[in-house]
Amino acid sequence: MSDKITLTVHYVDGSRSVFSFDRQAEAATAATLLERLGDGQALMIATDEGLISIPWSSIKYLHSYPLPQSLPKTVIRGARILE
Repeated sequence: MSDKITLTVHYVDGSRSVFSFDRQAEAATAATLLERLGDGQALMIATDEGLISIPWSSIKYLHSYPLPQSLPKTVIRGARILE
């Protein structure tokens, strides 16, 4: 399993940002981290250049890779993107 996570933020205006960072949690707590991401009003990302705050209202969807071993119970597993 990779120690790096790639997160692509797709914005409602069609643009996107790509971030790479070290794994934030052990696999057992990754599901909890995923669930807590939506608790605030913004996605907060600390970079070497400063703190980035992205309002959830500006985000269309997030894509992260690789997939954590532990996922919230509400996640559909085994899906494939067809279009």
